Amino acid sequence: MLLLTGAATAAEPSRAPAGQVVKVTGDRVYVSIGSQQGAVPGAPVVLFETVSLPTNASVMARASSHEYVPVARSFLIEVGERVSYAQVELRVAERLSIGDRVELVVGDRPGAPSDEPRDGTGEPHDVIVGTSPYKTDSPLLFDVFDPIGDGASVLHYRFDGESEYARLALAGSADGHYHAAIPPEVHRARTVSWYLTVKRSDALTFVAGNPAQPARLQAPREDVSAAPIPEWRSVSPERRAAQLGYDHARPIAISWGDPLGFSVYAPPPLKAPRVHYRAAGDLTYVREAMQLEPNDHFTFTVPPDAVTGPAMEYYLTVEDGDGHELLATGTPERPIAVSVKADVFDVGAQQSRYRGHRHRLAAFGEVVSFGGDEFYAHWEADYFYRLFSTLYRLRMGLGSYNGQGYHLPPSGGDVVPSEQNTVGVAWYYGYSEFEWRFHKYFAVLTKFMLGINNEGVGVGVEGVLRIGDELGLNLEIGGLRAANLGTSGLFRLNIPAGRDWMFAGSVWVENLPLDEETGFRMALDANWFVSDNLSIMARVGLAARTIDRIGPNVGLGVAGHF
Repeated sequence: MLLLTGAATAAEPSRAPAGQVVKVTGDRVYVSIGSQQGAVPGAPVVLFETVSLPTNASVMARASSHEYVPVARSFLIEVGERVSYAQVELRVAERLSIGDRVELVVGDRPGAPSDEPRDGTGEPHDVIVGTSPYKTDSPLLFDVFDPIGDGASVLHYRFDGESEYARLALAGSADGHYHAAIPPEVHRARTVSWYLTVKRSDALTFVAGNPAQPARLQAPREDVSAAPIPEWRSVSPERRAAQLGYDHARPIAISWGDPLGFSVYAPPPLKAPRVHYRAAGDLTYVREAMQLEPNDHFTFTVPPDAVTGPAMEYYLTVEDGDGHELLATGTPERPIAVSVKADVFDVGAQQSRYRGHRHRLAAFGEVVSFGGDEFYAHWEADYFYRLFSTLYRLRMGLGSYNGQGYHLPPSGGDVVPSEQNTVGVAWYYGYSEFEWRFHKYFAVLTKFMLGINNEGVGVGVEGVLRIGDELGLNLEIGGLRAANLGTSGLFRLNIPAGRDWMFAGSVWVENLPLDEETGFRMALDANWFVSDNLSIMARVGLAARTIDRIGPNVGLGVAGHF
């Protein structure tokens, strides 16, 4: 059971030395108790000495609002333990910050010191309320400690969708404890809102909320089996192992035929972690011991031939210091499922990334000038289809290079631009391009060309390596070699800007179109999706052979997507 509000008791409890909150992750609060040795707030591992706690100990954390927040009660802590943590409600953890003061309080149902400021809500600060975890198939228990109450405490509760609160009187005992239980047969929703009223000076006072701002408890969508911790709360088997330091990162999905790997962290006193796995639909589990790795890590790999779809199921166990086997992750009745995909890519998910389209028709043309009479014009028209497999895309098209350039002198040396030295060139070709995508962030494009010019038939090849997501930031490195035309090397960085824009900066080193003198060019591309079915691309840049021979590079393209 978790303490939700706390305050002073009639008798002042004893206290151990104060410490501080050193880490808050989700609903787990790491606290240091006792004298610290080089403790650094927020460090993954905090070294400190601890004190031995009796079973009625509680940890009180002073939040930034200067109120005392009960963090946990009766959690396990031993002398020499390096890091201690308490599992608390998420709304309690959200009120704590690294560096908040922590005070260890020992006594019967302790609360915060009576001289601390009140939180201004008007609630009596001598009442402590605890609840059990809310599960739709179990009673919801309330335990109220009211040392000066007159037995008139009432629980008010309602479930989501209801406008009126139901009333339930709390049954009392001689030691100031009052109890109530909402039976499972009246649970009508996953969320229950509640508050308490107690009597003070012949007037009713709200506790843990009020009709307008009640406390809330929410049941998990799927309850996990639990084992009780004496007196206060119940935790899942996974949390029991976690209290002793266990940790495990769950695999999410794998591809058919890939090995399924497991890794756990199980420091002493934990030992002998085991994997229990089966294919979804099987009735029995295969039980395997995990292999010890350095630093108290254990691993095990299910061989590829044992991995079948549509899913693999597993649960993990460990042994504690006494040799008792603990359920650490999942249970035999409710194992953890790992999706096994028949292919690397989910076709539906991939197609949605491309605005629901698999086809494209496009045309692009550009003019590259090196100054003077030296230039070439290049255009291409193509159609492609996305297969959404390892062979991710198939593109087919045709194009041409037309232009003129200067021959290098037969005796060597620099080019002498002149009308007599000017040579025209034309190359018309068709091509097929294949994109091989081995991962979302790694692809290889291979292009094969067959063309003709006045010297006859020639072939060409082009290859591009892309590193990064095609629709995100990515780098492309490639090269082209075409007979009777020349060689070109490419370096391009693609940068997305929102959903509808993609920019690219490119640099080429090439000796097109005569396969003789080398030059370079650089350009900036802008690709704009006018709509989901239409995009426009523009290019502007410079091309140069030497410092004296520089010209513009401009291009324009359009594409239809369907």
